[in-house]
Amino acid sequence: ILCAVDLNDRSRRVLEWASFLASEYQAELAILHAIPEMSAVTADNIVYQTAGASFANALHQVAALQTAVGASGSRLVEAGDPTEIVTRTAKEFGADLLVVGRNEASGLYRELHQHLYSIVCKSPCPVLSI
Repeated sequence: ILCAVDLNDRSRRVLEWASFLASEYQAELAILHAIPEMSAVTADNIVYQTAGASFANALHQVAALQTAVGASGSRLVEAGDPTEIVTRTAKEFGADLLVVGRNEASGLYRELHQHLYSIVCKSPCPVLSI
């Protein structure tokens, strides 16, 4: 099971479901966060430092989320187009199920939701949207 989170308020709920399903079906779990590509700031070294800080921060947030939920499994953080990263990782991981969050009236999950339709269309496995 691959769980794609965007690290917003409801990411915990999404990971809880993915963790529950992985436990229930004795499946391996991986948690993925895709950092959208950043536009150039001014100098290459500033972009690199900003991207590096975002990567380290995201990895820390994923680890904290995983600990809070008590989920086991690998953590993955990549920078790039979220649709491409999620679908490629699902294929490489050999996922039988992709668990993602969905947008609600409050506007949560905007970043992942922007890509949700494309993820569903391109996913190599069924997608469960929480």
